[in-house]
Amino acid sequence: MLLLQILGVTLLLLAQSAGEQGPGTRMLLLQILGVTLLLLAQSAGEQGPGTRMLLLQILGVTLLLLAQSAGEQGRHRRHSYSGEFGSASGTPFSYSGPDRWGPITALRIWEHCNSYISGIQLQFGARWGEMYGAKTQAQLEVTLLPDERITQVSGKQYTYIYQLIVSTNKGRIFFFGQPYGNSFNAIPLSCTEYLAFLTGHYSGGSLTGIAMHWAEPRKQE
Repeated sequence: MLLLQILGVTLLLLAQSAGEQGPGTRMLLLQILGVTLLLLAQSAGEQGPGTRMLLLQILGVTLLLLAQSAGEQGRHRRHSYSGEFGSASGTPFSYSGPDRWGPITALRIWEHCNSYISGIQLQFGARWGEMYGAKTQAQLEVTLLPDERITQVSGKQYTYIYQLIVSTNKGRIFFFGQPYGNSFNAIPLSCTEYLAFLTGHYSGGSLTGIAMHWAEPRKQE
């Protein structure tokens, strides 16, 4: 009985600690589990086998729900967001959706000669997403190496996106456009994240805004 009481108090303290970090399903389940154990310890000294059986059933269901909650938490990927950089005028675009085809494996950038970025297109896995902006004669294409991921995007922006500098976990750096305007720099919040997809705006023949969405790799990636 004493061990059950100690275990119950410990779980309640653990639930309180989890609530300080961020309330959620696991905190509630830990609280239920702790109270159930305390009641079970109390009933252990009494002549009430029916009560003990009921409490054991509640304890079993709570443990199952706690295990399910932990499994769902493990499936959630860490995400972070950078931007949007630029004036963000014009038509919005997003590669959310195509990012489920796989990680970014290649990118195409169009730019006006000695001027700003005019268009962008990303490849996810083996499939190219939609092209946004305008195609010009100055097209640059980069194919990433196997297991190569984009870990940093910086550049220059003003009314338009004038320059993009793309860095990868393989130590490669790619430069697009011209160094004009205000600097920006985007990195994920965690070193386990990589560039999952982009969002932004374009207007006519120019890219006017860009934002980076970072995420941990999916298991199949």
